[in-house]
Amino acid sequence: MQATSLSEQLSIELSEPTTVEIDGVGSLVNAGKHQLTYANGSRLRDLRETSAGLVIAKREHASYAPCPVLISENPRLDFARALNVLYPEKEHVPLIHSTAIIGKNVVLGENISIGPYTIIDENVVIGANTIIESHCRIKAQCTIGESNIIASHCVIGAKTTIGSNCKFESGVNLGAEGFGFVADEQSKWFAIKQLSHVIIGDDVYLGSYVCIDRGALEPTIIGNGVKIDNHVQVGHGVNVGENAIISGCASIGGSTIIGKRCMIGGDAAIRDNIRLADDVMISGAGVVMKSIEKPGAYTSVFQVQPSKKWMRNLIHFNNLDTLVRKFRTKDNA
Repeated sequence: MQATSLSEQLSIELSEPTTVEIDGVGSLVNAGKHQLTYANGSRLRDLRETSAGLVIAKREHASYAPCPVLISENPRLDFARALNVLYPEKEHVPLIHSTAIIGKNVVLGENISIGPYTIIDENVVIGANTIIESHCRIKAQCTIGESNIIASHCVIGAKTTIGSNCKFESGVNLGAEGFGFVADEQSKWFAIKQLSHVIIGDDVYLGSYVCIDRGALEPTIIGNGVKIDNHVQVGHGVNVGENAIISGCASIGGSTIIGKRCMIGGDAAIRDNIRLADDVMISGAGVVMKSIEKPGAYTSVFQVQPSKKWMRNLIHFNNLDTLVRKFRTKDNA
């Protein structure tokens, strides 16, 4: 594809006339003369030395590039858009595999693909252009919208509702029984029935082995545009607001409400019944034990440091209460 054509399709300015042909992409350091890359302000030295044929960069950085530049206010975003132009999704060929098992009263839209050994229970509705890969299980009374991609080995629990344009990676589990127990007089745990379901909005991405439990009395809700990374646990009755993003291995306790556009770092832990305001960012491995009412960035983890230094600091940390008491005693003397 010519650089001029890419510029037109992305509707962004080209810094100079050029006939360069772009046949792929590469990193700023390793891209070749027929490849596209992008640069941000922290990589200006690499931008000067790049061998790429075309770079996406901000206007103020364009003069550093030894090649034509696509002028962008957000180079990384426009690079992502360019990837969709250069590497379009292949059109799928509608096919319901002969080994798929489809229950009674299932409604299938046009151009649907259902892979080998997938099981779809009764009274399920699946919208047009949806792809369900092999070895999936869609339980009874689910409603799945249009143009979704559900990768192999996903399990969609009964009565789950899924919007349109979603993508689920392999191993996603929606609507499993929530982790709800109450102790009896002998301290034995008695299970609380989880009677509700899961609602997934439009344009939702779920990474591999995301588990979203169904609610006990109220549904678990994942809002439009939410992106969730691999191995995230979402407890029963959680409500995740629109365009929130949650990184890998985070854990969200039951009945928690996460506001719109929140960003949850990897391995973060949020206890049950927490409320996060809109636009809250929790750093990786952060632990949230109280609700957060104001937007902003929150951190609760020490940076990594040499083990010997950490052990010395740990000793001091364990003595903090004693030291504070001593200072208070002196102040009151």
